[in-house]
This record gives sequence, structure tokens and C-alpha cells, in this order.
Amino acid sequence: MCHLSRRYNNTVKPAAIPSLILLGSLCRFIFKKLIKKLLGTYCFLLQNVLIYMRDLRSFTFGGVEMYCWKTININKDMGLSWLYITSFLVSLFIFSVMYIPFSIIHKMASIQEIGILYLFIALLFLPLIHSLMHVLPLIVTNNHTRLVLKTKHKVFPFVHYYTKKYVTKRVFIFVILAPSIFITVPGIIASYLMPGYYVYILLFTSVHIGMTFQDFLYIIHLTKAPKKSFVDNGSTGIDILSK
Repeated sequence: MCHLSRRYNNTVKPAAIPSLILLGSLCRFIFKKLIKKLLGTYCFLLQNVLIYMRDLRSFTFGGVEMYCWKTININKDMGLSWLYITSFLVSLFIFSVMYIPFSIIHKMASIQEIGILYLFIALLFLPLIHSLMHVLPLIVTNNHTRLVLKTKHKVFPFVHYYTKKYVTKRVFIFVILAPSIFITVPGIIASYLMPGYYVYILLFTSVHIGMTFQDFLYIIHLTKAPKKSFVDNGSTGIDILSK
């Protein structure tokens, strides 16, 4: 009996222990990656997790159950460094393209040097103006919104807005396009009407177009959403809800 036990114990070699540890580490790594992917793809809010555990994972809006079709967080998905570099390149490209025709139109105009001061002040408050233009359509459509004043890089003030109720897809697309409609288009018109300041206005408009690059990334995702979907704007991105 003792002889059989000794044979059995000899079959478990110590060399197999590192392999088991490596296998366990690999399983933990794969599990963490899977959880991270799920958290970045779906609306894993506390309410959603509880409903998901009951195999429902739906929302109620006007008595109609809805589910989270997709969560979009451009800053997290693309990365801030990539967004900043791309926005800068877009601004540089837009200014290069627009400067040539406007310089031909205003070839005899004298540039006012005081305009550089106005440009500096306008760029300082551009994030604030841009964010307020997002809020304007929500106010017009009577959508209750909570505003939080913040600073970007401890220098540029801006407003972060949270919708207190779900917004339709069409309304939210207009919310995203509002800065382009109310800032970019008037900026191009002002560049034509004000020859003495057209260079500064073009710089301001080009920088703003670079800022709106992120907005158009959101629009690309929203155009793929169901037609009768709703949008919930939160602190971690936007949740697209569908029936």
C-alpha cells in the first residue's frame, strides 16, 4: 500500500508547477482583456449590469423598454494624443486651403496688427464658446440640461453638459453640428466681409474646424444607429438606446 502511494506521489513532478502557474497567469490575462473589451463596448453602468444579470438589460422610456445599442467615448477609443495631433493637422490643412483664395480676394487689403490681440482672446475662450453652442439647441428644444464649468489644461474654460433625459437621435445630431453652424460658417463669411482681419478670422475658424473633428467622429457613429434611437449624454460618453 505504501509502495503504491510512493509511486503515485512520484508522478506529480515539481517541473509541472511553473507550467501551471504560467497557464493560470495566461488565463487571468485573457479574462482581464475580455472584461476590458466588454466595458469599453457596452453600457456597463450599475443599472445595466443588474439588468444584464437578469438577461433583460433594457431601459424604460415612456413605458417602452429600450436596450443600450452602443456606448461611444471618442477620447477613450481613439486616445487624446491621436485626437490632438489629428485636430492640429486638420486645422493646418484647412487654413492652408482657405488662405489662398481669400488672399487673392483681399490682395490689396492691409492687415490690422491689433487683430492678433483679438485672436488671442478669441482662442482663449473658444472651448467655452464651442461647448455653449452644443447646449443652445438643447435649450431651444426644452431639453433640461445640467451644466458644469471646467477648465482644460488649467487654462481654457469650457462647459460640460449632461442631458437629464434621453434625446432623440435627430436632435442630438443637431446638437453636435451646432458649433459648425453657428461658429464655422459665420467665421468664413466674416473672413470675406472684413478684409483687414481676414487672416486672424481664418486662423480662428481653422482652429475651430480642428476642434469639430471630434464632433464629426460622433456623427459617423450616430448615422449607423437605428433611426428611432435615443441618446443619453453622460460623463463617460454617450449611450445610444434603441427599442
